[in-house]
Amino acid sequence: MNMSTSQDPTSLFVNLLVCTNVEYDQNLNAVARNILVNSELKKRQNGETNRVKFFTTEEERLETLKQLFGIEFSREDRDAIKGHKLAVDKFDPHTKQFAF
Repeated sequence: MNMSTSQDPTSLFVNLLVCTNVEYDQNLNAVARNILVNSELKKRQNGETNRVKFFTTEEERLETLKQLFGIEFSREDRDAIKGHKLAVDKFDPHTKQFAF
């Protein structure tokens, strides 16, 4: 059996960008889940999952990561994403794959 690790080039850990969080109401009941996978943001609410946004630029995705997930990137981090295999401009929406 071949086990992938977080360092293996074929591992999902290095080939997939995933962020998720839960929205709560005033009584701390979970009411929705935001899911960002690669270049797409979805929201799951009332048993339905809907696409909220498909990112066409890295800036859009980074702004959503900041606003919705509280993840802020330094200029150095933003520059490091450019040309990386998980950058938005490497994603093919037709095949739903990144061009490596």
